[in-house]
Amino acid sequence: MKRRLIIALDFSEYAIKLLEYAQGLASLSDASILLVHQSTVMAPSLADAEIRKDIAKRTNAENLAKLKVMAREANLPESVTKYIVSDEHLHSTLEKLMEEPYDHFLMMGVKGTGVLKQIFLGSNVLTAIQQLSCKILALPKEAKRSLPNKLLVGIHPQFDLNTEQLEKLIAYYGNQINSLVFFSVLKSSDDTEKTVQNLAQISEKFKGSFATKTEIVREMDVKTQTKALMAANPESLLVLQRGSRFFSDLVFRKMLINELIYEGEVAMAVLP
Repeated sequence: MKRRLIIALDFSEYAIKLLEYAQGLASLSDASILLVHQSTVMAPSLADAEIRKDIAKRTNAENLAKLKVMAREANLPESVTKYIVSDEHLHSTLEKLMEEPYDHFLMMGVKGTGVLKQIFLGSNVLTAIQQLSCKILALPKEAKRSLPNKLLVGIHPQFDLNTEQLEKLIAYYGNQINSLVFFSVLKSSDDTEKTVQNLAQISEKFKGSFATKTEIVREMDVKTQTKALMAANPESLLVLQRGSRFFSDLVFRKMLINELIYEGEVAMAVLP
């Protein structure tokens, strides 16, 4: 199945960051690129349907021209780059795109204001993670632009890892990835021995192609240990799976987003 990078863009300072990362990723993965933008149409409250339609058409055309300028400045290859600009809600557009026969990797920027918009990355990224069945990259503005050479893969102690999607994610980075660290966050009620065995079995599957390692993170000190794990692997990408304890547990989620992704300037990929 052909690969396609979908980059959801606005015209903020986060956009060029996404495009620069996408340019490197596309060159490694031989993926096509689709830039998607939701226009905000400013029409008078008393305008009729035809006037609103005309304003929307002009707004979309103006935004399409802006996207093309940004794509040129980021050196995206014109031959494989396409555009969708619409005043339709972003997630409606993305849901339709997911039905098309591609191996999709969606890229979105992480924005933080106040307490990170009071919980999570702005609603767009969280909604995408919860509703779309594709790989998603959340990239904060200050994250390193260089592509990772190591993946830190979080595994829920009670759920199987989607190894098929992990392999597809790795394929996007080509020969760039040379090392995998598999880790689980354990509660006091979890079976440590079973979790250690599970990590070892998953690690064994990839040992022939990558340097592999396993780690256990204890719930009692999850914040410190997880941050230490990230600090010890600076050229890495954090990889989690939808349904992970980091997303299902509110305390973990706040820590993940506020302290790792945004304040820690760490990029995160989420598997479906």
